[in-house]
Amino acid sequence: MKRGGADFPVLRRGLALSRVASELGFTDQAYFQRHFKRRLALTPGQYQGFFRPSAPDGDKLPR
Repeated sequence: MKRGGADFPVLRRGLALSRVASELGFTDQAYFQRHFKRRLALTPGQYQGFFRPSAPDGDKLPR
């Protein structure tokens, strides 16, 4: 992962985290997730969630 978040757009493409980790040069997805969380205080999945389109209120799945 480059400093300053230069590689974060790769997370916005909706790829699986294992593929993102691999594209960024990490051989271990778990290590990538820990490294990412230490730097941003968010998991990669939480970060990706900011860029996913939200479902309209009527289309939410029951919990």
